[in-house]
Amino acid sequence: MNSPRLWSVLDIMRRFNFPAFIDIYNNIHAAQIAADKMRSSFGAHPQVDCAEFVPLCDKIIAFGNSCGFKHTARKGHQLKGRMAINPELFDSSYMAAEMRGLEGDLASDMMECAFVQIGEPRFFENANLLGPAVLVGFPACKDDIVSAGNCIAVELGTAAVFHLMRITEWGLRAFALDLGLAEVVMEKRNGKTTPLEFAQWERILNQLPEKVNAKVDLMSAGLEKQAAQEFYFSSLNEIKSIKDAWRNHVMHVRQTYNQEDAAAIMGHVRRFMNALVEYGITSRAAE
Repeated sequence: MNSPRLWSVLDIMRRFNFPAFIDIYNNIHAAQIAADKMRSSFGAHPQVDCAEFVPLCDKIIAFGNSCGFKHTARKGHQLKGRMAINPELFDSSYMAAEMRGLEGDLASDMMECAFVQIGEPRFFENANLLGPAVLVGFPACKDDIVSAGNCIAVELGTAAVFHLMRITEWGLRAFALDLGLAEVVMEKRNGKTTPLEFAQWERILNQLPEKVNAKVDLMSAGLEKQAAQEFYFSSLNEIKSIKDAWRNHVMHVRQTYNQEDAAAIMGHVRRFMNALVEYGITSRAAE
């Protein structure tokens, strides 16, 4: 196969065409048994009519190519070519050995495919796990949202947390840009800065409180200022909590997470990302 991926039962049935697989396997096995029995009373093996086996080779080649069974398809091509070039070589013993080889290649291709049972189907291939608003506001997060859900579905909790931290970073960048922090100060004494997307979380978060205070202090007392205080201070605390509780540990191999952990952490990320979107902050300025 070209690359590993997760399969549902329906995927497997469609992808590998089970009826065709069973038909081909039965035909190969029947041909091998029939060839083995083609002996004279003296134990000699008679010649076989290669033309009778060409349709079977064509079916094997087509099936192998459609399913990505490279060994099976190649063996079918090779057998068909040898029968066309040197049909005199093919007595019943030789053909029986070829059929047994085809059985082996078919089994080898099947064993190269690993199938994973999905324990939590609601997480699988679900781009809306954080809500449709997040997908619209942060379209660059789609792959990580789907990957996080897929990892939870197959009980790869630590991998899921890694993808959730990538999603959170998009939120952190958008939050910082909304506050005017596009360049992060690296050295105060000389004013050296680095672009936001290349800065460490710690440096970003250390410079955000001043930005939040400055923005809120400029607002007149009233409902708008109250809403801003509730949003900016709670969001700042949320992102700090995510960093301290999970991001640092998963990035520095200090902790592993199970399926339940990852699902719970996803809840925190969902709340943070939706709060950003509801306040009008999206990733468009951060992309």
